[in-house]
Amino acid sequence: MSSPKWINALFPFVPWLKGYNRTKFRRDFGAGLTVAVVLIPQAMAYAMLAGLPPVYGLYAAVVAPLIAAMWGACSSFPQDLSPS
Repeated sequence: MSSPKWINALFPFVPWLKGYNRTKFRRDFGAGLTVAVVLIPQAMAYAMLAGLPPVYGLYAAVVAPLIAAMWGACSSFPQDLSPS
């Protein structure tokens, strides 16, 4: 059973879920953990440097990777920004 076209257009990651398995999950979890270990303290430090409470850095550390994970591999967004 396939998803309606508008769902695939709005959420390009939906068709990938068919091929997602335990091995891919383990690798993705390890990569996500690595990013979190680096990103969370860094985002909190940047918020403090900007004179904001560290919690704003936590918000940035959570929201940006979620958006990138869901829409980052969408073919309508350029992945390579280097000059041709």
